[in-house]
Amino acid sequence: MVRTYRRKTDAGEWSQEKMKEAVNKVQNKELTLRKAAEIFAVPFTSLQRRVTLSRGIIKRRGGQPALDENAEKKLADRLLHLASRGFGITPKAVRKYAFEFAERQNIKHKFDRNAGMAGQDWFHRFMQRNKKLTIRKPEGLSRARCDGMKKEKVAEFFNTLETVVDNNNLRGKPECVYNVDETGMPLSNRPPNIIAQKGTKDVVSMTSVERGENVTVLACMNAAGQYIPPFVLFKGVRKRDDFLLGMPPGTEVAMTENGWVTEEAFKLWLQHFNRYRTPGKVLLILDGHASHTSYSVVDLCDSFEIELVLLPPHTSHALQPLDVSFFKPLKTYYHQQATAWQHSHPNQGITKVAFGALFQRAWNQAATVGNATKGFEKTGIFPLNANAIPDHKFIGDQESDIVESQVQSPSSQKMQLHVQATNTKPLDNIVPSTSSQQSDEAQPPTCAEIIKEILPSPLKSPIASKRIRKVSKLALHLTSPQNKTTLLEKEAKKKFKVDNKTKENKEKAVGKENTMKKMKNKAKLAIKIKSSSPKHREWHCIYCSEIFVHPPSEDWIQCNACEEWCHEKCADMGEEKGPYICELCADN
Repeated sequence: MVRTYRRKTDAGEWSQEKMKEAVNKVQNKELTLRKAAEIFAVPFTSLQRRVTLSRGIIKRRGGQPALDENAEKKLADRLLHLASRGFGITPKAVRKYAFEFAERQNIKHKFDRNAGMAGQDWFHRFMQRNKKLTIRKPEGLSRARCDGMKKEKVAEFFNTLETVVDNNNLRGKPECVYNVDETGMPLSNRPPNIIAQKGTKDVVSMTSVERGENVTVLACMNAAGQYIPPFVLFKGVRKRDDFLLGMPPGTEVAMTENGWVTEEAFKLWLQHFNRYRTPGKVLLILDGHASHTSYSVVDLCDSFEIELVLLPPHTSHALQPLDVSFFKPLKTYYHQQATAWQHSHPNQGITKVAFGALFQRAWNQAATVGNATKGFEKTGIFPLNANAIPDHKFIGDQESDIVESQVQSPSSQKMQLHVQATNTKPLDNIVPSTSSQQSDEAQPPTCAEIIKEILPSPLKSPIASKRIRKVSKLALHLTSPQNKTTLLEKEAKKKFKVDNKTKENKEKAVGKENTMKKMKNKAKLAIKIKSSSPKHREWHCIYCSEIFVHPPSEDWIQCNACEEWCHEKCADMGEEKGPYICELCADN
């Protein structure tokens, strides 16, 4: 079948909406057939057929699809529903489900029975007939983020944010509302799409390394479109001056053991932030990473007049301005610059020294006023708007419509046997019988119910019966007096536990050392006892195994290492003098 078929006539080019209006005018006796066909520019015979068969089925031109319009609409709605919950269906799976639906409904079709799926041509036409469907590349979203996006959590965050803003008189001050977060930038490039020969199987592009070392960048911006100079964390111990070459002006570099953000590194960033921020009281919005929520960090922010507000767990992809509007263009521009640099330096790799110049070009392209203000606006942080998050983002609040059992019940099996015996059309068009025998049976499932059984929502696995560790919930307003007291108590408890653990480890080490000493003393005692009582055991020559008899008929000699005895002839010392060592001990 030719998928790019071009029509050779203009037949059937009239609008369906115009045809419906013309049919209504004629049925209401407002216009005659001829007049309506002339006014609405539709064929007279087509209009006459629709008026005459107003309660019948009017087939479309050309070949008829295997599934009727109602079934395709139900299938399209189901696909959209699953995609909105994070369980989108692939085109190949849609073809399989269409075949299964046609078999369940006993519909005559020309699908491939050997493959058990509809053809590519059917899928292509199905997408054309349902304009609201399209094929998209999805963005990976973790299960925790899907479950964490709930209106209750988001409402609590906006209530806390509104309270902090009002109490500190920050309404209408976008220059005082900041957002900070960290992101990883690899010392490598991600190859873009390139031009290559059609049909080539292996298309490659040079990269710096297989998997580059990660560099952490702390970025911060406010709702007025101003950016704090970046703070870069490299993996290592010794900081070199040439790491700052080519960096954006004001950038500061620090070293950590693995290149990640630690509590000490974040306190260094707070001092860096305090040098460039707007004077006076400011609001800083950030996620609940462990390096951000210690008492020492909160106390430092309190001394700098910085109010900290945490984002709810697993909601930063929707509520954090940097994630919404800044990090994606920053990484896109960085990989573009890294790829261009790699092509011009084919014999070199991207090092920490070369990173600065590439990062600066990407930062200058991404750090625009529009990206910053748009991020705060879309998240509803500034201007403050609790309804800025669209409903489709709240995946965790969507109700489950899981089919309890995908195995057919006895009633549904009877229904399917009845359908196959009568060779009926789709179940939505079945007319119920008036006989008493059939009325006692369960009603057959509708088209939508069958599609829901074929395409059920994924079933959540039951929670294991293992003991779940309780995690204390952090307050969203970190710098509040109540939360500071709570953090101080936690720090004291943590220090007490660490001290006790250290004390226990020392006691265990001392006990272990004493035990080892006792074991060594026992071993030495056993050796002395063994060597001091040779008369209680029988001695054999270690070479010929002859037993020692007193008085001996031949001369014997003792090994100075293992203290075993042997004949001097068997030992064959020759003219050697000094302590004797047997061959077994000499080899060992």
